[in-house]
Amino acid sequence: MDLQRPMCTTISLEDDLAAILSSKARHSGRSFKQVVNAAIRRGLALGEPPAQTRE
Repeated sequence: MDLQRPMCTTISLEDDLAAILSSKARHSGRSFKQVVNAAIRRGLALGEPPAQTRE
């Protein structure tokens, strides 16, 4: 059986992001942790933006 242990870490969120994430957690009935993890997963699924070229 492969049980994943969550990694505990500390991050500093800008005030506007913390407010948005807190609001989403409250309105969805999910925990702050669940909302943060889902947001990170969605962002990573988008992939890297194309590199900007100089003109």
